[in-house]
Amino acid sequence: MVELKMHKVLFISAFHPGARGSIGAGEAICGDNLKKHVNNGSQVDVIVISPATQYENPEIKALCHSYEVINVSKKDYLKGILFNAKYKSFIAPWFFTRVNKSLIKRINNKISHTNYDLVWLDFPSVLGVVKHILHPNIHYFAHDVVSQRTSRSLTKKPINKEIAKAEANLFCKLKKIVAMSHKDKLLLEQMNYKGVIEVADLGVQKVGEVLNGIPIEEVVDKFKDRKNLIFFGYMKRAENHWSIIWFIFFVFLKIRKQNPHIHLWILGLAPRPLLKLIGKCISNVHVAGAVSDPTLAFQKADLSVAPLLYGAGVKIKVLQMLEAGATVVATEVGAEGIESHKKLHIVNKTQFGKKILELLD
Repeated sequence: MVELKMHKVLFISAFHPGARGSIGAGEAICGDNLKKHVNNGSQVDVIVISPATQYENPEIKALCHSYEVINVSKKDYLKGILFNAKYKSFIAPWFFTRVNKSLIKRINNKISHTNYDLVWLDFPSVLGVVKHILHPNIHYFAHDVVSQRTSRSLTKKPINKEIAKAEANLFCKLKKIVAMSHKDKLLLEQMNYKGVIEVADLGVQKVGEVLNGIPIEEVVDKFKDRKNLIFFGYMKRAENHWSIIWFIFFVFLKIRKQNPHIHLWILGLAPRPLLKLIGKCISNVHVAGAVSDPTLAFQKADLSVAPLLYGAGVKIKVLQMLEAGATVVATEVGAEGIESHKKLHIVNKTQFGKKILELLD
């Protein structure tokens, strides 16, 4: 009897798949990616290069043949940038912060001892690995196209051509890229990528498990006799932080004058001190922080908002809002890559407040 050869995958991720603790939306998608390999009958070896504020998901770890963790700090990020200086890491550090000498040694050791059919890279900060390994079948899950994100940043826009070149140069080493949306697929084609491009089927996106989040019922209980707006996101991220601050001062304060019963609830991990201060100083603005699961708030609030001014890629929070049945008002950036939906209202930032008042009327 001929023994069937098991398909073997080396899965390298910058964060724990399906992580717990300090997490964004990408970790849930990463977990789904890993599950797909397992469900396809693959034997999966995992290397995670993660900040210590995250924790493995035991259910996902149990699916893996092996699961190795390297905890990294900001000091390690600098080491990665220095290690990859000849690949323009100082211009485009996002691709190299996890890629250091010890990681490459570990990866090459595994590749030399196991005949992997596929090397899978998840998140931009491990993409730089391609400069240090040889394998004929490297796939990359593009959570976003980084050069699109940096093109929208005032500070990074002047060097964005060089950033795009660095990103495209790394893409050349890949057999396949899995994009988050058809728009991202088009961007990759415009960057002259010649390999296979597949658009991910994101399915239903569940919110990850946050440690020590307040029960969402405590927030929803305060909704009574008010018009409630919800913003949800990982508040440590600059695009979430600065976009909601813009929204508070240039949209919310204006619409509150017209309807003093409007309240804004900002949900999500790690709000910065400035945002917390604003929440204490401006009436009707509530910075709740981490919550157990925002789904109930999406369902009970009058509107959810995604007033993103910059960033790139599909905003998983918007998909989660829509899947919960919420009506969502979003900027073009906030709704990027999301299919047309009867409850999704995409508006220019100058019309954001007007659309909110119209929907609340």
